[in-house]
Amino acid sequence: MENTKPVVITIGYGRHLFVDGNDEQARMRICAAETASLSVVIFSRREDSLAIKSIGEQLALYPTNSVSKFTMLFDAYRLAAGIIKSSDKSKCRKIIVTTQDPFETALIGYALKLHFGVKLVIQEHGDVFSLDFWRHESWGNQVRFLLGKWLLRRADVVRVVSKRIEKTMRDKVGVKNKITRLPVAIELGKFEVVRPQASPLQTQLASPSLSNSSDTFTLLTVARFVPQKNFPLLLKAFFSAYEKCPHLRLRIVGRGEKEDWLKKEIAKRFPLASTASPVSIEDWSDDVAALMRSADVYILSSNYEGWGRVLIEAMVSGLPCITTDVGCAGEVFEHEVHGLITPVADDESLSNAILQMATNKDFYTKCKEELAAIKAKNLAGVGTLKYGQAWVKTLG
Repeated sequence: MENTKPVVITIGYGRHLFVDGNDEQARMRICAAETASLSVVIFSRREDSLAIKSIGEQLALYPTNSVSKFTMLFDAYRLAAGIIKSSDKSKCRKIIVTTQDPFETALIGYALKLHFGVKLVIQEHGDVFSLDFWRHESWGNQVRFLLGKWLLRRADVVRVVSKRIEKTMRDKVGVKNKITRLPVAIELGKFEVVRPQASPLQTQLASPSLSNSSDTFTLLTVARFVPQKNFPLLLKAFFSAYEKCPHLRLRIVGRGEKEDWLKKEIAKRFPLASTASPVSIEDWSDDVAALMRSADVYILSSNYEGWGRVLIEAMVSGLPCITTDVGCAGEVFEHEVHGLITPVADDESLSNAILQMATNKDFYTKCKEELAAIKAKNLAGVGTLKYGQAWVKTLG
């Protein structure tokens, strides 16, 4: 009987896929089970010392092992072309190339489409075309912005992760071909463990009380220290709120290029010699669930997000959130139900949201009750049970 499952080749950057036990590796194995074969071509440097790796019968990883970033493009094309040529077309109906982004990887995918006539699926997970923030982060992004729009309009299918990005593809990028939508699956078991029960008494006990000067109200953010996350906005909003509510604390967990800047800005406001800072910076932790257990609110100040799965993780943990209007805000995370949504790059609105959450006990309690009543399995993007089937379906 003819195998109707497709041969799929994906091109991307996921070097962590080579680490056994990685969540993404597990997710790709689930996807591979729904294909005739899934080959993942991964941009890597020679010094990474990675080798071709087979995982099960249907999933294989192909590192480019390139001498430079420039030669990665040619090496990725060569590897993907070799896989296409070696595929037995008599055993499947179609070969699909899917790319992790609409930029360098999509350029390779488009070249393969032209040469071999394969189907091209471009993935856009970042929501970088909706506003100009990402575009103006670097001159390279200026070029990628134009290249990405050109390539997206030439894909057979564009796969996105949110309704927000789907609308951007139609209205701002001008994609006329098929657009499919599927959030990246999230396993939430460790977050559900810390979730409070839907009991009014427990909810009230978990709510903040600032009537006693010894009480504090802790805001948590876990993120890469990069321009996308807009830490200047977060600090400005927090400092403004702190002047009115000195019980506030901000816990920043992560690492990245803006770490030195963050430390200097905090030191300017709170010199260590004169006073203890209400803002702490901690190194990255993989146990985000434990961090959420010790916080009162999760706060996200990003300029853009593709999906923002951390909001869903916080929701399932029973932790109210304050977020800018990005990612799944408005689609899964609801304003004044699970927390508060503020306009992007609006420090006054973000500061007011912090104060409302920290001082309005009735509102905070209401949010906790709503979160405790959530059925996690009903949230978009949750669970991997049928993710492989849904993923293949998005390839068209």
